Amino acid sequence: MKKYLPLLMAAMMALVGCGSSVEESSLTSSSEETSSVASSVSSEITIEVEHMDEPSIVIHYQRNDNNYDNWNLWLWGFGYEGARYDFNGETSYGVYAHYALSNWTGARQIGFIVRLTLPDNEWASKDPSPDRFVNLDEWEANEWDEYHVFLKTAEVNIFTDHIGTVYNGVGNAYFMNKGLLNVTTTTVAHQVEVLEGDTSVLTYSSTQINGRLNFAIDTSSLTINFETVYRIRVSFVENDPKPRVAPVLMHKLFSDQAFSDTYNYDGELGALYTPTATTFKVWAPTSNSMVLRLYDSGTPVALNPTLGDDTFTPHAMTKGEKGVWSVTINGDLDGKYYTYVVNNTYGINEVVDPYATAAGVNGVRGMIVNFERTNPEGWETVNDTNTYASNVDASIWEVHVRDLTMDDTWTGTEANRGLFAGLWESGTTYTEGETTVSTGFDHIKELGVNAVHVLPMFDHANDEIDPHFNWGYNPLNYNVIEGSYSSNPYDGAIRIQEAKQMIQAYDDEGIKIIMDVVYNHVSDANGSNFNKLVPGYYFRYTQDGAYSSGSGCGNDTASERYMFKKFMVDSTRFLASEYKLGGFRFDLMGLHTTDSMNAVRTSLLAIDPDILIYGEPWQLTTTTYGVVSLATQANLFKTNMTGIGAFSDAIRNAVRGGVFSASEAGWVQSTAPSDSVTTSLKKSLRGSLGTNTDPNRLVNYISAHDNNTLFDKLLSSGVSEANAPKVSTQGSAIITFAQGIPFYHAGDELMRQKINGDGSFNHNSYNASDEVNSLKWDKKVQYNDEFNKYKEMIALRAQHPIFRNNTAAKITANYSDLTSFGGYTFTNGTVGYKLIRGVGVSDTWVEAIIIHNGNIGNITIDTTGYALGYVSNGTLTASSSMVIPSNVSVVLYK
Repeated sequence: MKKYLPLLMAAMMALVGCGSSVEESSLTSSSEETSSVASSVSSEITIEVEHMDEPSIVIHYQRNDNNYDNWNLWLWGFGYEGARYDFNGETSYGVYAHYALSNWTGARQIGFIVRLTLPDNEWASKDPSPDRFVNLDEWEANEWDEYHVFLKTAEVNIFTDHIGTVYNGVGNAYFMNKGLLNVTTTTVAHQVEVLEGDTSVLTYSSTQINGRLNFAIDTSSLTINFETVYRIRVSFVENDPKPRVAPVLMHKLFSDQAFSDTYNYDGELGALYTPTATTFKVWAPTSNSMVLRLYDSGTPVALNPTLGDDTFTPHAMTKGEKGVWSVTINGDLDGKYYTYVVNNTYGINEVVDPYATAAGVNGVRGMIVNFERTNPEGWETVNDTNTYASNVDASIWEVHVRDLTMDDTWTGTEANRGLFAGLWESGTTYTEGETTVSTGFDHIKELGVNAVHVLPMFDHANDEIDPHFNWGYNPLNYNVIEGSYSSNPYDGAIRIQEAKQMIQAYDDEGIKIIMDVVYNHVSDANGSNFNKLVPGYYFRYTQDGAYSSGSGCGNDTASERYMFKKFMVDSTRFLASEYKLGGFRFDLMGLHTTDSMNAVRTSLLAIDPDILIYGEPWQLTTTTYGVVSLATQANLFKTNMTGIGAFSDAIRNAVRGGVFSASEAGWVQSTAPSDSVTTSLKKSLRGSLGTNTDPNRLVNYISAHDNNTLFDKLLSSGVSEANAPKVSTQGSAIITFAQGIPFYHAGDELMRQKINGDGSFNHNSYNASDEVNSLKWDKKVQYNDEFNKYKEMIALRAQHPIFRNNTAAKITANYSDLTSFGGYTFTNGTVGYKLIRGVGVSDTWVEAIIIHNGNIGNITIDTTGYALGYVSNGTLTASSSMVIPSNVSVVLYK
């Protein structure tokens, strides 16, 4: 049944009713007495909202220009990933977004951003910029269990009603140093008390506050102790019946050398299992109590009333040196589940151990596992030989677990669809007419790459019971395998076994698995187990006390902090050794310090001397503690980045145009490439990126999971659908024969597209449907000629070391640019170079000539004395007058 809420208010009544309950609206403002009447109140406001049969939130938004086109909300619940939510209703106040709280089950804090989304820019503008939050426990629902929130354009304030009553709250509180406590409130406070535990030890009066929303309290009279719980209690009126109590963060104080000397810890953490006893260790120096809870079930009743069990046995933990809490439980705990209950500035919270190596469904309880029982037969020989003499020997193919098997054209075992088991199922084919092609795992083997980069397969903040597509860049438990890719997400051991079976199957084919890791941010900093254990330590904050968000995901982790660097080292070491991984790809590596990346590499080399480590070196705006060197492109040349690869946006942009404009063309599309584009391409082909000339640090790519697929990019930048397959293949040939490490997006060889339901191209498919994201195996029939060209180029590079110079010195000695060849003088539209079997190269070929002819028409060259090793499109014959068509690349050799 439809139910509506009418609200009719005259301006006079609105003024009289400030700060009090408004009967006519049934929209009850919270208890705050302080109110601010909006500067412009219409003489009559009508609000009609269609009610739901469950609790919901209604966010009203008013713009002075009444132009709501392309405006929407980015919403997230505490512990959930953010997503787009459109305004879905309109009143005389403005527009509103009405959504059930069941979208964020259990969350009592709802975060939001009002944003403008344009066709080429999802985040064109914010109104205003800061992330804002509503704590539902401090908000009163109406009789229909609706929480109404009112916003106005350009206003940071959040209003509890349409009149303009400002929500009284604490923005943040943190020690600037041991003598100053910074406080921010949403409205002017009457009094602030500093609490040690529950005891008021300092009062800041309304006279001292003096009408300010941001102020610093002198705390020099206090002796600040890292192991004391500090909070503030804020009253907004005299004798406030509902003062706000907020935690005081110490994030700036953690940089003191005294803290590092006292609490930095080098030992083991986590559940340290043996068949006779398990010792639990967790680092939480600022917490004042810790209790271990042991469960028989990894499933809370709230998630599954049938399978769930909330019965637990508590065990008090003891605080030892360096702030490490521990307890040893005798007996074989294999298969048991556990959490910690911690008490500190953030209150009392039940958390999962950040060092947990297994978990139950949805990652809400850690698991103790005897990993020996998870090993498939023959596991001891997995990854026991070196695949790569150096990084440049790798050829990397990037894929999501679900991409490979979710389309109807994958005809394997139905129960394996979208799972680890599907990722390595052999014998699948697709037939169309008289043509049958291999699909899935067999397709990868046929393609010939020797490394498969799997998008995040660690535990995400996603629903494992009813999974939907998500890239997985929303970390929950870093050392735990994602359960939605297993046949049974309720049993934490099964996902481990099935991930290992997949890794073993690839290893049997000479293919290493590279794990995509996301240590630069977490899904939700406020709900993070890191933050609940040691509030403020693991994250970066801006000068105004907000989370730094260079990641664009609401928070940045602080790898300059000793214990987070230690976590990165410990985590990657565990994953590499337990799962025998071939490497790691670091998401937004430019947010990490070069010191932390070097520490990771040093640790990993002790496990696997040919392990691959590479990442995104983008320079992002983040607020670090002190001056640190970040793992950005500009610092790639540094000694402590030796052996760590980085994606080259230079070759990407030069070959096919940049990612920020779909229509921007590059060298392969242009009929008259500019000097700058051609120069950039030539430099990249030599294995250079910025000041770096080490080819082992260079990942050459023109397509990846984010942004448009290569084929969609070409279509968007003026290439015809008929010509795009040829241009796409040439683009990949350019990165294949360049110096460095070639990287391919899964499906480039199939002319992959990501098409929305309305026919538009999806350039950010992180949570789009499987229909958009999955590989379409009928494309392999359609583009089988192109697939074979990809297969040939990858095989040729693997067979001939002449293409894989692994030092800058070898490139200098063995690589030379060509300005002409075979009687043809190159323009900007043709790029060529010569490779010789010179210093440090052992090959059957003495010399190779690579010529890339761009979109400039046919050229004719004399190839006398050379044989044809490869052509990217069609067939050619080496001769004294060989014609190379537009957008065709060739390899000649002696």
